[in-house]
Amino acid sequence: QHEAELQREEYTRKVAEAEKQAAEAAALRERRARLQANDRVQVARFDQPGKIIRIDHRKNLAVVSVGLGQWEVPLEEILPLE
Repeated sequence: QHEAELQREEYTRKVAEAEKQAAEAAALRERRARLQANDRVQVARFDQPGKIIRIDHRKNLAVVSVGLGQWEVPLEEILPLE
């Protein structure tokens, strides 16, 4: 009985963690959907901040100015900065 209780607690913890991760992913998708030109973002590929020049939500791409260049980057690689 004690082992069953431990398994139940472990399952509950895993379900809660999965729900938390799903909520965080949904919030990040929502923030990416609201991105516009001139927004500051963190580009994972370059590990540097940049500024969005233009964005195409249909293609899931953004042109981002990082350093001296402009790069076409998938939205999945962009983290919006506050």
